[in-house]
Parts: sequence; structure tokens; C-alpha cells
Amino acid sequence: IMGALSLSLPANVRENRVQISLFVTAYNLGRISSYMLGGALAGAFGVEILEWLGFNDDSAHNILRIFGVTFIVLIGLYLGGWFPQLIKVEKLGQPVWKIIEPVARRLMPIKTPYQALLYGMLWGWLPCGLVYVILLMTVTSGSAVQGALMMGAFGLGTLPAMLSAGV
Repeated sequence: IMGALSLSLPANVRENRVQISLFVTAYNLGRISSYMLGGALAGAFGVEILEWLGFNDDSAHNILRIFGVTFIVLIGLYLGGWFPQLIKVEKLGQPVWKIIEPVARRLMPIKTPYQALLYGMLWGWLPCGLVYVILLMTVTSGSAVQGALMMGAFGLGTLPAMLSAGV
């Protein structure tokens, strides 16, 4: 996707290293900010669910820890090709993407870094199994802040590959 977004930029932007770097950075800052928003929502949701179920802090922490470890193992199996069923997590985001995609389409063609930032904020909600599995894991974070930080760290981890693909 990053390569396609870069190729859709005007020729004068694509030919200027500083300009394309600015646009690609804006796309990715938008993407990571949407990841962080999702992480904050998921982290807050996890805390609320456990409180609603009546768990105290110690038992809630243990439940979240077990859930988190299970997801880490499942992600490893998924990435190793041994648990492809985890791709079904992508389907969770399709209803949201059906609402967001028409808004994102209206931003095209991208002509300014601000538009690239906004597009990146919407692009971050594109159904992607790995992103959604990590997002589900933020339910175990224990707070909205921790969930946002987890997704921010994930987004930063993907940044070198995304920047190099875009430039």
C-alpha cells in the first residue's frame, strides 16, 4: 500500500527526495496515530469489561496476563504459517472500513502533506490481520494509555519498512 500511495503522488513530489519524504512521513504519522487511538479504545474497553464482570485488580491482572501471553503465542504461530485461522481477525474491521473508505477516497489525489496525514489516519483502520491481532492484544494492557503506547510501539516498529517502501 505504501508504494501505491507514493506512486499516486504528483510527479514533482515523487522526483524530490525531501518532498516525498515529507509526504511519506505524514502518511505514517497519521497511520500510527490511528493505531494509538485504537489501542487507547481497546485498552479502556478491556478494563471496563473486567470491571463489569466483577473482577478485582489482582485477578483482572492475571486474566489479562494469560490473555496477552496466549495472543503472543498465537501471533507467533500465525507469522510462522502454523495458525492461518488468525487471519479471520481481519474480518472484524471490515464494517468499520466500509464506513471509512469512502471518506478516504474523497481525499484522493493527495496534494499536500496535511492531506497525506489525514489519509494516513484513515488508512490506519484498513483491515489488516496483524494490526488487528496486536490491537486485540491491547485489550490486555490494563488502561487506555497503556493500550495507546502498545500500538504506538507497534507502529514505530513498522516505520522503517514503511518509510523505505514509500521513499
